[in-house]
Amino acid sequence: MKLKMTIYAVTLPEPVKMRDTEPNEDANLSEFQEELVQMCAVLNGDHAKDIYPHKIVKDMKVIEAVDYVEKAFNKFKDACENARKNGADESHIVILANPPIKRVSNTRKKKIVSTALIYLIK
Repeated sequence: MKLKMTIYAVTLPEPVKMRDTEPNEDANLSEFQEELVQMCAVLNGDHAKDIYPHKIVKDMKVIEAVDYVEKAFNKFKDACENARKNGADESHIVILANPPIKRVSNTRKKKIVSTALIYLIK
């Protein structure tokens, strides 16, 4: 049995312009734009920080959001490409997580320093 494939060329129509004016880059974000930034914060690994989800978009302007989203997406895309180059399977899930910062108390710091000094004196 022979199968015959037919390939059709598809021409898409020009997208319709949705607004007549230039974007207001100094405007505050809409709720939808805030959600896009928050989604990119997860891609970027910023979801583990205390600024997620609301502080990250507080007082953010459209131009700042565009920059953040582009950088976050490119960082994620580069990490995916790097994983692929290093042999990761196509089903591998790339996670950009910033490791939590461990806080060391002053008492603990003093104990570490005093222990080190005792070790050095001996």
